[in-house]
Amino acid sequence: MKRTLGIALAALVIAMGAGCKDKAAEDALAATARMKSQADLEARNVELVKTAIAQLEKGDIDVFTGLFAPDFKLYYPSYSTTPVTREDAMGVSKMMVTAVPDLVYDILDIFPAGERVVLRLAFRGTHRAIAPGPAPAEAKIAAGAIVIFRIKDGLITEEYIDGDALGLFRQLGLELKPKAPAK
Repeated sequence: MKRTLGIALAALVIAMGAGCKDKAAEDALAATARMKSQADLEARNVELVKTAIAQLEKGDIDVFTGLFAPDFKLYYPSYSTTPVTREDAMGVSKMMVTAVPDLVYDILDIFPAGERVVLRLAFRGTHRAIAPGPAPAEAKIAAGAIVIFRIKDGLITEEYIDGDALGLFRQLGLELKPKAPAK
């Protein structure tokens, strides 16, 4: 009887051990599936941002209606508390395409971070001033920026930009002057 009880107890311990191994294996497989799902989502997010940049480089302003959420918000500079709407961002992009028709974006770094995609880019082109007179003034420009995109349900919902606005203004011949003292 002791022997039967010992065998039954040993069988129970072995069965529990096997059950734990099966549970651990199931947990590991589930964790792997979650990681793969997250990696797939992040890869799609990176491709979405690359597509948006490529379309903007081509001057395709309609990219905003296809890849950007209707309630899209642009924060420039990134600490701004007053975001720019999708429609206003479209207007700014249209102005850029007109002013710098040969605009080129170079993606220097791009990587996913959950629902965000972080991008370091440089842009360059020839600024053609729209001004009265015989011929528009031209200036070669080049600057860089760090941009963070937030993506939800396959659409860009937020964009945060910090860029070299001062360097860009200097290339355009603009000067910063101290404010005149109040009288």
